Amino acid sequence: MPVSAPAGEVPGRDRLGPAGIRAGKRALVGCSALLVDGKVISGTRAARGWIGGRIITPATDRAPPTPPRPGIESIAELRRRVQEPVAHRNDLTGRLYGSRLSIFITRFFLRRGWHANVASFFVLFNGLVGSALLVFPGWPPVIGFFLLETYYILDCVDGELARYHRIGHVKAAYYDYLAHLLVKPAMFLCLGIGLARDPAVAAPWPVFVAIAPLLAVVLTKIATDLHRLIFAAKFIEHRDATVVASFLGRTRAAGGPPGGPAGAGARHASPLGTLRQAVLNFDLYLVGFLAAALLDVLVGVPAGIPAWLGYKMALFLFYAVALPLDFLDHVISDLWQGQLLDRLDTLQRNLEDLIDKGDIQR
Repeated sequence: MPVSAPAGEVPGRDRLGPAGIRAGKRALVGCSALLVDGKVISGTRAARGWIGGRIITPATDRAPPTPPRPGIESIAELRRRVQEPVAHRNDLTGRLYGSRLSIFITRFFLRRGWHANVASFFVLFNGLVGSALLVFPGWPPVIGFFLLETYYILDCVDGELARYHRIGHVKAAYYDYLAHLLVKPAMFLCLGIGLARDPAVAAPWPVFVAIAPLLAVVLTKIATDLHRLIFAAKFIEHRDATVVASFLGRTRAAGGPPGGPAGAGARHASPLGTLRQAVLNFDLYLVGFLAAALLDVLVGVPAGIPAWLGYKMALFLFYAVALPLDFLDHVISDLWQGQLLDRLDTLQRNLEDLIDKGDIQR
């Protein structure tokens, strides 16, 4: 059983001799918890501090859990408030673990009064620092890939905090877009430098190979958002939904499906498409690179395999081929299979719905 300090006033140190001070400290250290000036502290902490003249009363053996800040909802309530309204836009990574983990960090930020701009800072910081660590051999790439994975989780937190506070700003959107355009290519560039510095390689060719996936991730990001830029530019130019529809060159019955036979999401609708999305999703293949970095450190290159072909190198070479091919498929699908027009058509439908509801005047 812990020793409890008796209620009452503790004499100041100036009225105690050395033996009395030592005895008092031993008594305080033996207490599991004390109530000092209305705050629960440990006996060891009280013994280290200056408590002469304060009123000390016995506290319970275990300090009560810190209650959440007033107004901060439970995890389930936060999910309903900041995740469910946009759940339909979640990609595979978000459905697998992004939204499952981010909500706990979001609540941590809310309890401390931190806003979305704090999360935005750590998105860029973790992404760039994590990328820089890939230049070094050994354990730094393991830490780097872990930080890059937290970059994705914090990107989810950024959006959840903005939705919670109902705050949106063009600067925040610009900063978010810029972070993606910086971190993803930086990851491949730094990884290429790190592989080139490997004593088993000791040649600059991985840096040149890194240019292919570097450009591919940037161009794919631009191609993915290009339909929004085109639509917004035309709508701002003409300020008329009918003119925009004419520009798209699509004819369909009101309320009908998008112009393409399978809609804009056809590329990832099948099981094979889902597998492709999993393999080519930046945030998911970071998990693969994290596992590869761990294997390089803990296991090393298997017998019979060239020393330069470690696990990270194998994945790096795979994505140096796969990501440019994925970008070319984006271009082919958009221009020759009509998926760009399908996505523009979906935006047109959403605009007409807003006009019908009276949210936008024609």
